[in-house]
This record gives sequence, structure tokens and C-alpha cells, in this order.
Amino acid sequence: MPADKAKGGSRLLDRDLDHTRIKVDLDPADFGMMAVMLELLAADAACPVDLYLPLYSRQTKKPRMELVAQAGEPFKADWLQRLARAEQTKVYTPLDQAEVLNAYFDQHAGELLDRPNMTTRKRTKYIQELAAANLNALFGGDLSRQGMESTVTRAHEMVRQMTSDFQILSNVAEVLRSDYSVYSHSINVCMLAMGWGRFWGMPESRIRALGVGGMLHDAGKAKLPRYLLSKPGELTSLEMAEMRRHPRLGYQMLQPISAVSYDVLMIVLHHHENADGTGYPAGLQRDRIPHLARLVRVVDAYDAMTSNRSFQPALPPAEAAATLLNQMAGQLGQDLVANFIRFLASPYMN
Repeated sequence: MPADKAKGGSRLLDRDLDHTRIKVDLDPADFGMMAVMLELLAADAACPVDLYLPLYSRQTKKPRMELVAQAGEPFKADWLQRLARAEQTKVYTPLDQAEVLNAYFDQHAGELLDRPNMTTRKRTKYIQELAAANLNALFGGDLSRQGMESTVTRAHEMVRQMTSDFQILSNVAEVLRSDYSVYSHSINVCMLAMGWGRFWGMPESRIRALGVGGMLHDAGKAKLPRYLLSKPGELTSLEMAEMRRHPRLGYQMLQPISAVSYDVLMIVLHHHENADGTGYPAGLQRDRIPHLARLVRVVDAYDAMTSNRSFQPALPPAEAAATLLNQMAGQLGQDLVANFIRFLASPYMN
């Protein structure tokens, strides 16, 4: 649980940080928290939410969250510099403040993304962080109709930002994240699928559907027991049966939201179907599976293989491509796998 607020706010960042206490490996969700990248915070501007830093306690031998700035308090430039010197790239905020943080980003996204001297790579990183904050709000438990509508609206805006700058999807490999979480994986699938759609020559409307569908394809996991998403090993047969509920759960969550197109719903519902009929939830075969869902299925498998996971290290891209071609083409469809391999070798990925 988050630490109690200190009266008047913490002054931890008024001095250099103890390196032996800040190198903490944790899942912020265990503390009811979500990450906030420091690059999204403006120096000397008021904090939109309470911000914490994890510190290792020598007494308990465990990390705890220490309040470093309260909502409304200016986040000093000196604090950013001290965190940078300590090689800290993020701070944390309680999940119950995620919607406040997202509202702040809604208001200031234009300023963040259109700053002078903004490189395409940096702009892409900002968009990814804004998308991650949006997904954090969803997986933090806000599954109300209003919360879902906000999530979908922001997903559409992030995809619009990605497609409005042609350079963002011109070299996707440079900006993919290798750390596997439901957030980073969803953003990777979104960007890979859009890049592949552009390589394929699809209409812009279909590319955007791939982006929104890729970003929301695992939304149903928000309704599953949290331990399933972070279990440090392979799932049991019973746990796998529970996990396989997520496509239908995601479909049921998103179906009432008017901004979710039919194409996006089909991606969410059918992104685990296989061309040979061995997939789920409906066991559909090649021609009965919606085309965009088939594309996301291939991208989903590739990104899972090329990301670091608790039970297996990331495969190099060439090895993952070989696995798709030599071991999974029959399952996923030789036609799509061959085209995806060509995409991986194209300028969109190199």
C-alpha cells in the first residue's frame, strides 16, 4: 500500500538520493501504483497527482513507497536533476489517481507533443507513455461505462497521433519496448500492426482500426485475477482456461461503447483464433476469422517472443521470425506469416 502522506509533503528530493536504496525492482501494481515517466513532468509546474518513489528499507528488507511531491506542489527542476543523476526515469502515483493524471495529459498533450526541437523518436516515446497511462487507468480497475469511454477516446487519439506523423511508423523496431507487461505489449502490438498495415498498403481507416484494436486487444484481462497477469512462470491448465476468457470479456466490455468499431470488436474477440482452427474462443478457421484479427494474432505472437518475460528471455528478432516461419506458419497461416516476414525485413522495421 502507498505510504501515508507526510504533512507538508516530503523533502526527500532536496538532497542527493542514496543509490543503495533506490535500485528497487518491483511491480508498482503490488503497491496500488502506476508509473509516471519523468519526461512527462514539466519542471517547476504543479504536480497533477501525488508522486512517490520506491525506497528499499534496510529494516524490513522490502521496498516501500515514499511520497516525494503532493498534488498541486511544484515539481522542482532540482528534483528532476537529482533523479536524473540517480538514473531514475520514473516516479509513481496511486492507481486511484490515474484518471486525474489522464485528464491532465488530455489538457496538456498538445504542449508535450509539439515542443520545439521535438524529434520523432522522442515524440513517439511521449505518445507511448500517454498510451501506457491510459491503459493503467483501465487495468487499475476503472471499468465503468464512463471509464471505458474515456479509455477508448484516448486510444483513438493516441492512434491518430501515431498516424499523423508518417515518420513514427517508418521504423517501428527502434521504439518497441522489450519489457513485457500488458501495457508495453499492447502498445507494441498497436504500432507493429499499424506498421504492417501501412506496408501492406491498407486504407488509413483500416490502419487505424489495427492500431486501436491492437492497443485494446487484451482489455479483457482487466477483469481477470491480477495474479494471472504477473505470475512468474507458466500457467496451470486451470489458470490457462481462466486466461482464455479474456477475448470474450474484452468484447463484452467494449461492445456497448459507440466509439468502438466493428473491426476493433472483431480484433478483440478473435485475436487468438488460428488459421488451422486450434485457437479460441470460437475455434474459427482461416477464412472465417476476420482479416484484421488474423494480423493481430501474428503480431501478438511475434511481440510475445521478442519481449523479456518472467519465465523466458526475449528471442532475437531473427530467431522469432524463424520460429514463426518454421514452427507456426501452419497454425497462423502461411500466407500471413510470409508477408509478415517480408514486413520485418522492410524499411518499416530497419
